[in-house]
Amino acid sequence: MRSKFVYAAPSLVLALAAIGLALYGLMQSPEAPVATPSADQAPAPAAEEKEVAPVFRYLVATEDLEAGTVLAQEQFQEFELSAALEGALSPDQAPFGTALNRPLKAGMLLSQSSIDSGTPLQLSLADGARAMAFELNALSSVGGLIQPGDQVDIYATFKGPGGTDTGTTRLMRNVEVLAVRGALEPGSDASDDAQRRNQTMVLSVPQADVARLVLAASESRLSFVAARPELKMTSEQAEGETITKPEDEQQISLLTDIRPSARAKPASAPQPRQAPARNPGQEVKIYEGSGTRSVYVR
Repeated sequence: MRSKFVYAAPSLVLALAAIGLALYGLMQSPEAPVATPSADQAPAPAAEEKEVAPVFRYLVATEDLEAGTVLAQEQFQEFELSAALEGALSPDQAPFGTALNRPLKAGMLLSQSSIDSGTPLQLSLADGARAMAFELNALSSVGGLIQPGDQVDIYATFKGPGGTDTGTTRLMRNVEVLAVRGALEPGSDASDDAQRRNQTMVLSVPQADVARLVLAASESRLSFVAARPELKMTSEQAEGETITKPEDEQQISLLTDIRPSARAKPASAPQPRQAPARNPGQEVKIYEGSGTRSVYVR
């Protein structure tokens, strides 16, 4: 037993020495710096915030409202949309306490046109003007280029009996075009079917010229000529210089003015007048034997 301990003692001493040296080495070694992430290596956020879609609020009638009904908040229901609706009123814009100018059915949006005092056509008419519709074709539309807001001159061609005294006169000048094919604004979207059915254009005619234009439309052929808008005088020009307005002279052209006429024949020389032959009287023949002679008796 003692001999085994003697043999194992050196191994045990060496093992303890190795453990001590290892512990001493660990205690003397410098501490390794702890790596910290840089700004470029910063961890990305878990999830990016999503963009918030805009929300638009509008009002819908919950019951049928007649024209003249005073608007109240309980007559409408608020709803939200992600798209803006042109002409629709938000709850903040709703004119509660005012009267409707036209009927509003249940489920319809409250819009500016519901409270405006007049239809779109009425609002586009100037004071003292009337709206008149005319047939729209390739000629009256100036090759299809006429749009709302343009101005035209109106000419009337009258035919006389036999077509000899046919003439054309200018009836009106710088008449405003209110609508074309039912559209009050240039470039308004309309279905092809609606455009095919509504082949008309609407003009703003002064009230004093309505009867004259109606008569001309029934008794003559009207032609429409595009014109540039007239210059309007500004306040500064009104104080200083004045704009000379072109005279509204009446333009009349007759067919005889433009029809070529045949060249006149040269007049023949006058023939000398001859005196009428003198009447000698009634002839009477007298027979004397084998001979005869004539005697004139008056």
